Amino acid sequence: MKSTCLSFSALTASLLLFSVAGVDANPSHRLNPVPDTFEDQTTEDSVTSSTGKGGSPVPSPKLWPKTSKRVDYDFARASSGGKVAYVGSGSVETAYKIVDGDIKTFFNFDKAGEDALFIVSLAETYPVYQASIATDEAIQKVEIWTLSSYPSKLFRDQNATDEDTAKLVIPSEYLASRATAGRIDVPADQDVNFLTIPLPDTTARYLLVRVVAKNPINTVKVGTFSVVGRVPTDYLGPAFVSPPTSEPPEVDPPITPWASE
Repeated sequence: MKSTCLSFSALTASLLLFSVAGVDANPSHRLNPVPDTFEDQTTEDSVTSSTGKGGSPVPSPKLWPKTSKRVDYDFARASSGGKVAYVGSGSVETAYKIVDGDIKTFFNFDKAGEDALFIVSLAETYPVYQASIATDEAIQKVEIWTLSSYPSKLFRDQNATDEDTAKLVIPSEYLASRATAGRIDVPADQDVNFLTIPLPDTTARYLLVRVVAKNPINTVKVGTFSVVGRVPTDYLGPAFVSPPTSEPPEVDPPITPWASE
């Protein structure tokens, strides 16, 4: 698989390495819910008019003109309606930095020695062909799973209490039983903190991303994450035109939609 890797001078930090099969040493991954999550959008058919805070998304591909020139477009950016739905650790109030389009601002995962895990929600189900990620640490591996629906039932931690910050869990078996849409392993002799990950023949509504840093000493810091597809020129808008911003998008108060189940 062809990939693009750019080396930068950066602080070395990371997470424990995962096995080739995709199951790590931890039995499960606990996640922190991020404000403005999609509590009732559980299928791609039910998501037809989501606008996302601070941005106007490209319409569903079903509405695209049949004949039109296509251009690259970042669907993950907040200005395109992209959102961070969950993070494995760190402050949920700053999770927007993963998709704010500003490579100079970082979201800090606060658990050294563990994988950096997050979910990005797109405004619609889109055809995409690559993702990219920039961190403040040298990367060992990036894995991406694409989902067409949001598996909230599967992610619920049945042992969690209402007071728990992290109510959800991703069993290792869930990751191991699903093929990745894209994966890059960086050679041990290279220090890389920017990766482009091909996503061939892929459509995505939600992207589950796991980052493994090169050295399990410090925590992972993600500067930006993007998911690129080709859209009609009619929809060329703020995703690549407006300058990046460090201001957080407007979000609703935190919700815990699973607490009453």
